[in-house]
Amino acid sequence: MAGPDPVAPTSTKARASLASFATRWEVLLLFLFVVVILVNSNISPDFLNLGNILDASFNFMEKAIIAMPMIFVIILGDIDISVASTMALSSTFMGMAATGGAHTPLLCLIGVGVGAAAGFLNGVIITRFAIPSIAVTIGSLSLYRGISYVILGDQAYTDYPKRFAFLG
Repeated sequence: MAGPDPVAPTSTKARASLASFATRWEVLLLFLFVVVILVNSNISPDFLNLGNILDASFNFMEKAIIAMPMIFVIILGDIDISVASTMALSSTFMGMAATGGAHTPLLCLIGVGVGAAAGFLNGVIITRFAIPSIAVTIGSLSLYRGISYVILGDQAYTDYPKRFAFLG
């Protein structure tokens, strides 16, 4: 009489392991990504054209720069809904400096500095006073947008140095 087949449990475990791997969301996203590329490249012959890929990535970069820090906030289980208002505040101060004659490197430092200061203020309030991040960022959303509105009204700064356009 033969004993149990030693290969069967291993192949069952391997199949279960493969099924577990294949149903992970990262693998599913990769699969969907490949399917989208294949379908779009068959629909449009210009989809995988180098110019199209560069244009798409260039248009995505500014959104990626904004989204990258948000990944860390979300991973930590919080949320920051004041991002657009922080951008408005930063760009308002950059516009003020540009109107005053500041050059591109200084404008970049001002934008990053104002954004970092606004984020630091949010972080201090959240951690020191144990206020939920959504409540703090709702308040700072209104505060930062309000400061920009008081400075600009319904106008906009448009007098940036020509070299500033190179940044995108």
